[in-house]
Amino acid sequence: MIRKIIVGVLVAIFSTGIFAFAQEWPTAQDIMSKVQAEMDLDAAQLSKVKAIVEENVAERQQVKPQSIQGMTQAESQEFENKLYAQLRDVMTRSQLNQWNGILSRLLQEMDAK
Repeated sequence: MIRKIIVGVLVAIFSTGIFAFAQEWPTAQDIMSKVQAEMDLDAAQLSKVKAIVEENVAERQQVKPQSIQGMTQAESQEFENKLYAQLRDVMTRSQLNQWNGILSRLLQEMDAK
C-alpha cells in the first residue's frame, strides 16, 4: 500500500513537473542506452523495460502527428500513467527513482537542442 502511494506521488510530481505535454520525447534507443549504462537491471527486467519503452514511444509517435501543438495534457497524462503502471511492476522503488533521473536528464537535453 505504501509503495503504491509513493509511486503515485512520484508519478504526479514527475508528470506535472517535468513533462510539458507538447514536449518532444527521446527515442526508445536513447532511453534504453541510458538505462543500460546507468541502471543495474537484471536481464529479465531489462527485456521488460525495453518492451515497455518501445511501446510507449511508438504510441506517442502515433498521437503526435495528429496535432501540430503536440499532445494535450490529458493525452500526455494518460501515457505517463500507463508507463508508470507498467514500470512499477518491473522495477523497485530505487530503480524508479533512477529512471526518473535518467528521463529528466534526457528531456532537459532535448530542450537544450
